[in-house]
Amino acid sequence: AYVDDAFLRPLGMTATRRCAGVDDAGLAGFVRMPPTGPRRRGRPVPAVAIEAAGAMCSSIDDLARWSAALHGGRLLSPASYQALVTPPD
Repeated sequence: AYVDDAFLRPLGMTATRRCAGVDDAGLAGFVRMPPTGPRRRGRPVPAVAIEAAGAMCSSIDDLARWSAALHGGRLLSPASYQALVTPPD
């Protein structure tokens, strides 16, 4: 609810939501096993396995809105943004 109220709605991100409950079959990709071997269909990644990474599903349009807001000064203070984009020593 906080993410919706503080970020998604104000930015007009109508196609972004928490991934819980996503059809896991759609998250499968192809992998090489071993890395130099033939390509094989990967196993689906359960949505609960990615929750620590944010567990958000979005559209390309919403990601563009997020990027414009982030780099346009709408999400972070100037000091926080500078810390984000400054490479570590």
